[in-house]
Amino acid sequence: MNSPIHDHRRRGMTLIELLVVISIIVLVAGAFVPMLQPLTRGRRVREAARQVNVFIGGAQARAVEQGRPVGIWLERAGHEIDQPINAWYTCYRMYVAELPDAYTGDLFDARVVIKPNVANAARWFAYFEDPDVPTDFSCCDSVTATNQTIARMISNNQEPTFTPLVNIGDWIQFDGRGPHYMITGIDATKFEFFVEPNDMPEIRKFLRQPMPSTALVPGMNPQQAAAAFQSYQAGVRFAITRGPVKSSVSPFELPRNTAIDFSVSGYGVPFDSKQMLFVNSLVPGTAPVPTTVARFREINPEYDIVIMFSPQGGVDRVYYAAHEPAERPTFVEQPQGPLHLLVTRDDKIARNLQKTLSTDLTIDFTQNVHTSLGEASLEDQDNLWLTMTPQSGRVLITPNSNPFSNPMTGAVTTPMSAPYDASPNIIEARRLTGFGSSVGGN
Repeated sequence: MNSPIHDHRRRGMTLIELLVVISIIVLVAGAFVPMLQPLTRGRRVREAARQVNVFIGGAQARAVEQGRPVGIWLERAGHEIDQPINAWYTCYRMYVAELPDAYTGDLFDARVVIKPNVANAARWFAYFEDPDVPTDFSCCDSVTATNQTIARMISNNQEPTFTPLVNIGDWIQFDGRGPHYMITGIDATKFEFFVEPNDMPEIRKFLRQPMPSTALVPGMNPQQAAAAFQSYQAGVRFAITRGPVKSSVSPFELPRNTAIDFSVSGYGVPFDSKQMLFVNSLVPGTAPVPTTVARFREINPEYDIVIMFSPQGGVDRVYYAAHEPAERPTFVEQPQGPLHLLVTRDDKIARNLQKTLSTDLTIDFTQNVHTSLGEASLEDQDNLWLTMTPQSGRVLITPNSNPFSNPMTGAVTTPMSAPYDASPNIIEARRLTGFGSSVGGN
């Protein structure tokens, strides 16, 4: 008996039905993509801002723990004049910065002899040994030996393998009291330092008095002899506060395609020349020039930016530290307002609104530079500001406010032809940093 023949039909979808389903899925996905873009756009910048915030917090914690200044060293991507301009203003890498111990000489109870400079009343000398009574040793032989070795290596076109023990731009204090004086010159026998007019009475206290010969007369009262010798100074103790150095802690690198834009980062308010702790490094000891643009000073790209935090966690000082300290001095300023760092995409740095590299830059230490630097970064509202308050060191992460468009009317403002004053645009972009609330970095 033959088994019945069953009609087996193929179950599934025809090609046309499958294409219809795929088309529906594509249409639905296409409708949802614009809704997801605001959630994913700028995620890398937000993550970079969060990581920078954590790194800053770690440096502040080290300063509080150690009871001495600790900071962050922001390294430029490019340090040579012949490198692309955007590399000068791009920071991919950050280090922990520390201040080395004060230098007090090579000998126990080392002293220097203070003498005025007859050629320049504002420049004084601190001799390693008494020039009137030379000896076979000085208090600072290691300073002389180090500087001579570095100078010899540079003259032979060799890269110095170490930094100077004491550098121009360091600060010297005498007898553990009184003002700190900026070192403006170093040679084989002495330090040269700058004295403000108001500090003249203080420095004159350390002038060496002549040897009291009357104290050596036979039969003189010992108490009178002791009083006479008290006015005689065989030199004065000193301590030199040196500039920051990179610590041995592993550096931090920002996530791929993100960076800190130096062209728009910097001070919250312009500097008052009277508040500056340092002077023009190109001409040490000259009168400082106030900042007129709300960003870091336009200086030689050899200099990195170092922000030091006090043991209380607040912003202590801002150093312009040479990438190769053996060749250039360090100088420092004290901020009077918040510090702002803009985290952005690296392809926006140093570009104008047309996304082309700015070519109107003039390197000018006086900071009176008006260029189109940073327009592309200021325009992008996905960028984030990290704002540090100088008193407490609190760090806020706030959105960037596009200074070229009005959020109420939608009107777009085209900036003037460069060169122009960029300060209003930078200040407007930081408008949201003044509300005291942080968006976080997630």
